Amino acid sequence: MELEREYLMETFQKYEGIINSISRRKVLKNSETFKVSKDTGNALYSRKAHDEVTHAQIFACYNRAVANATNQSELSLAYGNRSAFLLHIKRYKASIIDIDRALSLTNSVHLKIKLLCRKVQCLKALGNDSFPKSLMMAENFLEEVDEKDSYKKSLAQLVLQTQDLKIYVSGFNEVLVDFSSHAHLAIRLLIMAVKESGNLENLKIVLKAIDDIKDTRHKGFFHDQQPTVNTFRAIYTLKSEMSNKSNLQQMSIYACRCLLVLAKFSSFFGRDEKFDCVQDLLQNDTAIFVGSLILKLLKITMFNGHVYRGIDYPVHEQSETHEDFDSKLGRSVAPLYNLINHSCYPNARRIFTRDWKIIVLCVLPIKKNDQIFETYKGCFYEESKSDRLKTMREYEFVCHCRACRENWPTMLEMARKEGDVTFRTAAEHRCDVTCLTIGESLREKCFELNEETVDYLSEYITKESAKGVPNSITCYAIFTFREMFRAFYSFRRESFGNCH
Repeated sequence: MELEREYLMETFQKYEGIINSISRRKVLKNSETFKVSKDTGNALYSRKAHDEVTHAQIFACYNRAVANATNQSELSLAYGNRSAFLLHIKRYKASIIDIDRALSLTNSVHLKIKLLCRKVQCLKALGNDSFPKSLMMAENFLEEVDEKDSYKKSLAQLVLQTQDLKIYVSGFNEVLVDFSSHAHLAIRLLIMAVKESGNLENLKIVLKAIDDIKDTRHKGFFHDQQPTVNTFRAIYTLKSEMSNKSNLQQMSIYACRCLLVLAKFSSFFGRDEKFDCVQDLLQNDTAIFVGSLILKLLKITMFNGHVYRGIDYPVHEQSETHEDFDSKLGRSVAPLYNLINHSCYPNARRIFTRDWKIIVLCVLPIKKNDQIFETYKGCFYEESKSDRLKTMREYEFVCHCRACRENWPTMLEMARKEGDVTFRTAAEHRCDVTCLTIGESLREKCFELNEETVDYLSEYITKESAKGVPNSITCYAIFTFREMFRAFYSFRRESFGNCH
């Protein structure tokens, strides 16, 4: 990371005055804001009935309490309160995450028992058979409290409720912090790197060993002949070369700010380390290493980060890009998926699922040993070449696919030209009707994925794509094929709703 180190040092020295101003800002977290947020949320929550607006207000209050907690005791209470609310609105998976966070922070036996009872309820509702373990842990804590009878009654009720609770499985944004920026994701990845390595000194050794690997095919994705696809090792080796000087300068400033915030307002470097100004950072090798890594991660997230999308509304068939109907939930990096190259006429498309995975869906025939292609922004039939070129310039690459070389028209442009043709084959007509029917069911939220429709569209696309340049019907069939699976698997944002 010599290049990143060089840019970091240069940026610190060039913008020292601006960056130093951050160190003079007050820490935003404070106990008073925590208490007001927690108490306001509790007051709203204690009402007999809630509407959708009240639910949103309660959630916002508990989020502020989490954000402003100044110590482990306050943070455990904040997570505990939010977990109760998430259980109340039947977001069981998200509730369990907050419960586990609170359990890891609190020393209060009373709170632990409450949290474990709550976890049992969530696990039962999800149909998870592991709830007896949590129940046993709660019972063990009873020996340490005086109010055994009231707690025993609660535990007994939990056992009796096994058959009464409904199973509720729903997509929900478990990332409760906004990861909408590259900086958020870069810091997340930095923490992931330290956790995997154990500490910063071990991380230096690991990254040095990766940098020394000459075989670029396996670099980062294998260690001791074992795959390491879903680890920081793989993420670290993704594309990070950046030639755009303006972008690089901006990323360098972000890295400096992130480093100073970590050094000044957190215990990331240890509680004994004191960083009062830029010069303190410049004289600390570990701090410069971390800042250089943050800069590299910012570049990696820019080139390889994906906006994680679900669907808020059914896709409208007349929308050319369809992005207005997407629900942007955050950013992600998927190392193995990022190895797929780009084409404006791809043979595969990605789908973000409800359980936070990426499906790579084959939308055109792919023969053995053929390369898999995805589109980094839009297909030729969705966006004009000029719009696609803007994306290519942003991500610093040039596409040489056939659609770009021959400047193929968009689906709407093809449809206008083909509108003069009065004759259409029976197969095309049936495909057109099928696509329109699926589009209608998507809009009405009554779509069902069935084998017959999948087989028909698959056969039609296979036959028509072999003819060469696709027409508007073939493009529409490919688009519809993807939207069928997207509607079935994608995360769909849900409102808080009223009390059930």
